[in-house]
Amino acid sequence: MSDKALSFTPIVFIILLISLIAIFWSMYNTFYGSSYQKTTFSQSKVDTFRNEIEKLKGFSKQSLIYSSHLSLIEHAGNGGLMDRRGIAAWICNGPNPPDIQESKECIDKYINYHLNVYIGNYTISLPLTIYNDEFEQSEHNVTPYSILNGEHDEGNFNVLSGTSNVLIKSNDGKITMADRIYLNEEINKTRFWYLYRKFLEWANQQPNFAEWVCDCTKSCQACSCADDAAEKSLELLQSKFDNYVTCEKGCHCCYACRSDGDPGNCELTTKPSCNSYSCFPTDCESWDQAPEPKCTALCDPECMEPSEYFNESYSTKISPINHTNETLMSRSNFAYDIDCCIVYYINKLSAAYTFSCTDTKYNVPGEGAPKPLVFEVEAWASWYAYACPATICPCPC
Repeated sequence: MSDKALSFTPIVFIILLISLIAIFWSMYNTFYGSSYQKTTFSQSKVDTFRNEIEKLKGFSKQSLIYSSHLSLIEHAGNGGLMDRRGIAAWICNGPNPPDIQESKECIDKYINYHLNVYIGNYTISLPLTIYNDEFEQSEHNVTPYSILNGEHDEGNFNVLSGTSNVLIKSNDGKITMADRIYLNEEINKTRFWYLYRKFLEWANQQPNFAEWVCDCTKSCQACSCADDAAEKSLELLQSKFDNYVTCEKGCHCCYACRSDGDPGNCELTTKPSCNSYSCFPTDCESWDQAPEPKCTALCDPECMEPSEYFNESYSTKISPINHTNETLMSRSNFAYDIDCCIVYYINKLSAAYTFSCTDTKYNVPGEGAPKPLVFEVEAWASWYAYACPATICPCPC
């Protein structure tokens, strides 16, 4: 073999080797490479799904915290119960605070309502569809005993909403992933139950706003006297709190009148005697018979279902201020077989005030920017009492 042929052989071998490598590489990509790429792409999709579920879990946790604060803000502004008829009256001719357990359960309902609303509005920009079950119930772990002992004055409670099933599908339906969201979050830096507890002490204390208004039925300036009673109640309320809380009052309504009254039957001992010329005013009695008192208040608040509360429209929660101070005296129409007779007039007084306290220790998240928590209730008193007798001569027929 010539030298020229020998020198050509390695070149041919190299060319054949390169060709074989190219063929094998092409075959590998054909049979294995595309499968690997598909697996990698599918794994990438799975990771994307997982990331979206984790994002939804994080969003749900923040939604529960926010919903808890929002529910507490709403209940504080409505006297502890969500009733569209108005703010709950904690004094109605006597102590009338809502039951702690009832208020707690109402708060839980609204936490759960807001939580499902927020999660229901969660959106993503990827071509995926998310399905999830609504949370059936939320509950914060407080009890009347722990509240009254001040254990939750700074919050320090957990809100448990249980589990919700979540399902994510690709829009082409080829990939589906399911998971569960479990929510149990700690709530701090809210003093709702501190404000509630102090208002409860104030409403139950004797004497209170209602008793002081009762004394005002004897006054010729009854509404002015009622305002003094409200001021005294405000001072008592303010004394219950620390320096972070500031309280104020507002006059919702006051109505006073003096009208002819039944002097009573001499045989009854519950009313002043017709034969007595001394002044024996009776104790206050509840003015709830017809006609109804001029001032009204929500003395029987109920927890409305959240869907009912928010779906109905309303303009205002309280009536316009109606502050009058009337003195009505007309001639008695009672006659006796004597030259002179004593007529007992009925003094009527109805007053309704709002009492609100603002806690500046923490700014709590709500609608808009975080702000101090405001707790507001109403106090209502409506009384009538027999006033000192007046002698009329001659006795009218």
